[in-house]
Amino acid sequence: MFRCRFVFSLLLCLLVCTPLQGEKTLRWQLEPDQKYRLLAEWTTRTVTDEVEVTNTTECELLWVVKAVGLSGDHEISQSLTHVKQTLQTPDGALFQYDSRAAGETKGTTAFLAAYWKPLLGSERNFTMTPRGEVIRDNEDSQATAEENEFVSLSFGREAWRNAFQGGNVVFPAGAVQDQQVWTDSQTLPLADEVAKLIVTRSYTYGGEQEQEAADAPQSLDVIRIANRFEIQSEEGQTSTLSIMQQDGVGKILFNTDQGHLVTSSLDQSLGLRYIMEGRELTSRINAAYKISFRLLPKSDDSATETTPTETTSTDLTPAETTTAGNATSP
Repeated sequence: MFRCRFVFSLLLCLLVCTPLQGEKTLRWQLEPDQKYRLLAEWTTRTVTDEVEVTNTTECELLWVVKAVGLSGDHEISQSLTHVKQTLQTPDGALFQYDSRAAGETKGTTAFLAAYWKPLLGSERNFTMTPRGEVIRDNEDSQATAEENEFVSLSFGREAWRNAFQGGNVVFPAGAVQDQQVWTDSQTLPLADEVAKLIVTRSYTYGGEQEQEAADAPQSLDVIRIANRFEIQSEEGQTSTLSIMQQDGVGKILFNTDQGHLVTSSLDQSLGLRYIMEGRELTSRINAAYKISFRLLPKSDDSATETTPTETTSTDLTPAETTTAGNATSP
């Protein structure tokens, strides 16, 4: 009798301590002193009652893993090495800024350059847990000083700071099973802090997927994502901002064996209503977002920005090119 109870207790302990079949623990596991290249691309098409603007931006980021702690926390240095932005104005004109292009910038192109030039090469040092949470974020003092000179820089700063967070995944504390759902949320200030934007991201684990690679097929984990937005207005405000319609789906591919993101993509549409002093303004935003992530070989310097030599002024007449497309897919 005693032996039967002992065997039963042992089996129960093994059942509790052993992951169920199909469970998997997803974690970031970057190596110290390794360098990684991130390419973040996003396109937004904004249509209001009066204007229509299409913006396409590509940011190339360099990650250097400075250290990995005993708990698995990663000390990471992120720098902006290259940016390219295309802006289509309401009259159909197309303006472009490329940080690798030589020549002096003027007009609208100079306006775009004011967002980005002070940020090129500046560092953002942060700590990321194995689950993907950013728990400490230290600003670069030089870039912060530059922000006092360029008011518009704050928009560029937020874009490159959040270029990774927009496509990242925060894993649950335990293991995941097929079709398991989990969420995380963050609150962001809006419109000079007269309102707050609450972003809730839902993740669904979709199992493994085979993908062809240069040397051999890779087994990647598929995570489907969806964002849900909520606007919370501050008390005492005379203006209101509300959401009329929203929809968005995306997918993340994660390499568990190597412990890092591979690609992340998201399509998002959002309809907004803004009322101020009795006047109503509506807008529709379509956005497509994509991130790719790869380890750099020791001899690869492709993620290092070379500052172009500023020579003679370039002709800044809007480029005669094809109109930018609707942001319906990454």
